[in-house]
Amino acid sequence: MAREPENLAEMRRGLGAQLTVFRVAAELSQRQLARATSYDRTNVTHIEKGRSRGDERFWTIADELCGAEGALLAAFRVVSAAKEAHEVQVREAQLAESRAKAQALRLTLHREVNRLGITTRAGTVDGDLSPGSVEDQEVKRREAVALAAKISVGAGLTAADLTILDAPVTASPVPARIGSPDVVRVAAMTRSLMAQDKVFGGGSCRDAVLGQLNWAQQLRGANASDEVLRSLDAALARLESLAGWTSRDLCLPRSAQSCYLRSLESARRAEEPAHAAHALQGLGELYLEAGHFPEALQLFRLSALPAQEAMSSGMLCDLARREAYVHASLGSVEETQRALRRAEEHYARAQEAPAEWVLSGVVLPDHSELPAGRANAYSRLAGHDQRFAETAVVEMTEALTLRDPGRARAMLIGRITLATNQYRCGETDLANTSTEQVLAAINQVSSRRTARDLITLGTEIRQHTTDSTALDLAHRISTDIAA
Repeated sequence: MAREPENLAEMRRGLGAQLTVFRVAAELSQRQLARATSYDRTNVTHIEKGRSRGDERFWTIADELCGAEGALLAAFRVVSAAKEAHEVQVREAQLAESRAKAQALRLTLHREVNRLGITTRAGTVDGDLSPGSVEDQEVKRREAVALAAKISVGAGLTAADLTILDAPVTASPVPARIGSPDVVRVAAMTRSLMAQDKVFGGGSCRDAVLGQLNWAQQLRGANASDEVLRSLDAALARLESLAGWTSRDLCLPRSAQSCYLRSLESARRAEEPAHAAHALQGLGELYLEAGHFPEALQLFRLSALPAQEAMSSGMLCDLARREAYVHASLGSVEETQRALRRAEEHYARAQEAPAEWVLSGVVLPDHSELPAGRANAYSRLAGHDQRFAETAVVEMTEALTLRDPGRARAMLIGRITLATNQYRCGETDLANTSTEQVLAAINQVSSRRTARDLITLGTEIRQHTTDSTALDLAHRISTDIAA
């Protein structure tokens, strides 16, 4: 059996510590709690130390006796859901490994078929190991973009649309009626998980995010006032968007797409344009990273509509810099620079209203993101014309100076871009130093997206065949990617 990940063990210890706090506050001894729950005192001790978890009956009784008003029971369900999500992920990983082996065998057979002169066609769907031709993939992307547009304008959804939005939910008990405190707990847990993702990457918390989401989505079936349901939809929009982001950070595009679309639907129900813009932007970034530039551009422009409705210059700034990245990827210098100028104009307006940088609970980029956006755009242009590499170095150096060092993933990705363009400029000594910093930080972050940037960096390093330090760094990068 696979060893339990440390984040689940930590969640269980945290749950036990909460029980201790509520029990002591209620002036209950471990022996009294054990008697009431039909456990023995040793079991209660193990639960409070996080060595065991107890069952739902135990936590229901403990919650009532300790006067926790549902907090302990809700925390237990979050831990249980996270455990179930982890087990599902382990099964999916095992299945993915089997499919990968099958894919390798399939490729071997295709090579043999091609050697014999027989033509055949096969494909995968956006990185997921599932069958489908190139045409199938294009149809699926068009369907997703069309669905995003329908949700954005509030059009009626067909049965086929609902199938795309559907997500399996593991049933777990929820209150018959919910109120504002239940929604507050969902929002608080989401903020905590966002903070963990921001520092350590999506792999550090995706299990917990999906577990929390599985439970929170079921709250929609409880009785509640219209105001509470609207608040719940807004909270779910954030949580579903976070689920999309953490899936994307682990290179699980189909899961990410589904989560972003559900976030968009929740935002529409909540009448929260900023949340809708955030979901559309995430979907656009997903297609951008996969190299599907027309769809990405279409989604960024679609996202601008709710961003304008929310009167958010900050979000419009972010969207413009992402459009610049699309145009740079296509090698269009003029369109890239035009989009960057729009980003700077929106940024200047956002500076006049600083509170706008955190709008309706959607955390917008910090002030390092504009120079980082310019750096990333010019780095992409440098892939077409190396003369732009120097500008990319200047811009990313500024961005890293402004960026919060606690944002480990963002710092790592920025340093990879910096090192890549320093090699392109021939600044080998500086680039080697930057690459050393990258390798020192790589194990702090759980994000598979960095592997693609590392491959680009490794390619640039290998252009410097006379520098033994650089070649050693390239070998170390290859080892990290393989691991």
